[in-house]
Amino acid sequence: MFFEVNKLKSDARMKAHWDRMWMERNSKKNPLVPNLDLGFWREIDQAALDSRRAADGMEILEDLSSLQRTLHVGKTIAGYTESGSISDEVKISIDGQLPYSYDDTAGAAAGDPVPMITAGFGVNWRKQAGFQSANLDAVLDAQQAKMQVYNEQLVDYLLYGAENIVVEGAPALGLTNHSNTQAVTDTNSHLSTGTQQQLDALFTTGVIGQALRDNRVGKLDVAWVSPEVFANLQSLYVVGGNTTDRTIAEALGARWGIGEFRQTYALSGNQMLGYVRERFALQTLVGMPTTIVARPRPVPTSNYNFDVLGALGVQVKKRSGNKQVFYVSN
Repeated sequence: MFFEVNKLKSDARMKAHWDRMWMERNSKKNPLVPNLDLGFWREIDQAALDSRRAADGMEILEDLSSLQRTLHVGKTIAGYTESGSISDEVKISIDGQLPYSYDDTAGAAAGDPVPMITAGFGVNWRKQAGFQSANLDAVLDAQQAKMQVYNEQLVDYLLYGAENIVVEGAPALGLTNHSNTQAVTDTNSHLSTGTQQQLDALFTTGVIGQALRDNRVGKLDVAWVSPEVFANLQSLYVVGGNTTDRTIAEALGARWGIGEFRQTYALSGNQMLGYVRERFALQTLVGMPTTIVARPRPVPTSNYNFDVLGALGVQVKKRSGNKQVFYVSN
């Protein structure tokens, strides 16, 4: 969701978004746009990147950046086909004659919306002049405050979607409530309060272990958990009444099929979000990376105002009818 050097080099669509943003920033092509130098915009862009560290849950979005799919800004929904059935003919022979069946899969179309997330910030023109005279910049102060709430909204959408957005009949859903996410109910809150034995049962013969087996998932690459759950998993592992120097998560994580437990303050209580980190399982859809441009200033007394724009979607898929994203709560 953010412009970074490595992505600009490897992603042609993101580079096109970058070029478009700089076209809008160019005061020579639009005389009403404030004439702000390259050094100013470098500070603005760096501040946007730095702001990610301040928002709880941005670490989840960053972890999924390798699965990011960049789209044209005109794409309001990203569709895909859910694979259907195909002939089960595979021929074993001596002469290697080709099979007679050359059918295709028959699948249903599905899709996920890619809505815009927008915000703005600015300062009074006289206040900005006063700050600059004291070697301070009010614009950067305003940006920092607004990026905090903008990033929090990105995380909220990533996790829960936006119930007011429906495109071509497809609702805008997040990782926790998507129709292709496997919901698991831990009625007794054993994740956050259970003993070592109760946790072991939960991930093996209990509801989490059963959900993984039902969907033929041998391992979740990462399981994001609330601070309460993380603290419980960090309890020291006990063997034969003796306390070891390993945590429960370290001792039993591999046995449970969890690659890594990670804490996030974006979750609370008895929440856990786990996934297989592969494109066949989920993707973040970026219709526009976070873009900051200046609003026109038609007269010298116009205030300095800036738009923050981004377009984010969440796509969760099934693989051969099985789900690869799991959300646990009570």
